[in-house]
Amino acid sequence: MLTENTIMYHYCSVDTFMKIMQSNTIWLSHVQTTNDRLDDRMFTASFKRVIKKYKQEDNPNTELLEKLYTGYMKKVDFPYIACFTHSKDLLSQWRAYGDDGRGVCIGFDLSKFSYYDLMNEVHGTNSPIVLIDEVAYHDNDDELIEKLLSASNIFKKQYNVSDEFSLLHTVLKGIDRLSIFLKSEAFREEQEIRMVYFPHYNELLAKLSGSDLSECHGLPIRFRSRGSQIVSYFEYPLAPNSICELIFGPKSEVDYKQLKLFLNQYAPDIRKKNRIHFSEISYR
Repeated sequence: MLTENTIMYHYCSVDTFMKIMQSNTIWLSHVQTTNDRLDDRMFTASFKRVIKKYKQEDNPNTELLEKLYTGYMKKVDFPYIACFTHSKDLLSQWRAYGDDGRGVCIGFDLSKFSYYDLMNEVHGTNSPIVLIDEVAYHDNDDELIEKLLSASNIFKKQYNVSDEFSLLHTVLKGIDRLSIFLKSEAFREEQEIRMVYFPHYNELLAKLSGSDLSECHGLPIRFRSRGSQIVSYFEYPLAPNSICELIFGPKSEVDYKQLKLFLNQYAPDIRKKNRIHFSEISYR
């Protein structure tokens, strides 16, 4: 559970660590660049199972569920994310994300962030533009889909929403939010926390006619290369003192004297408060 005392850890290479410190930003990447091929699509198989079940039962909600499934599969407004974990100095994280133990684990103080959570509760003093919450691990979301469907009927009656388009839009928005925080049970050890940004795609697409994309509402869009691909991302600006701890990997080759020079320029408080550590894992 996230609290004001939560420290979120981000494992990365030394190169990425330096870019974060020098730019004082976190890069938010397209969700389909993660290591889970089903990321943001956990509901797809569950939709199919529940639709089949409803048809067999001649359930009156079958038509609504089919429309929700169609809308979900046509989704183009994919979110951009940054991934963190509750786990400090964890071997599997070093192997997967910390350059096989040569990288850095950066600790971020959650209390320094302005964000809203899955319950739409606002945290921080500024108007939040990102959603931060814990990932849930499931392999069967049929029950969750049925609950969403029930909630849509309650919403329809309680708020007298007769316009089907508005109803579908509202429910699909809820599914979009939930799906980005669902991963397979196989990833449970990661104890992941996610920062999620939903770009204003309509504005981005409108500006493709010639205007500067960086002028769109919200965060400015950036581009980088990855191998032979062009990849878009967004830069989230960090508040002062957001970074509160640094752990260097079990295979770290960083020279401590050079590190002190670097931190004196970009994060002097971390060095002064002695919040620099080296991994205690005997991994080689």
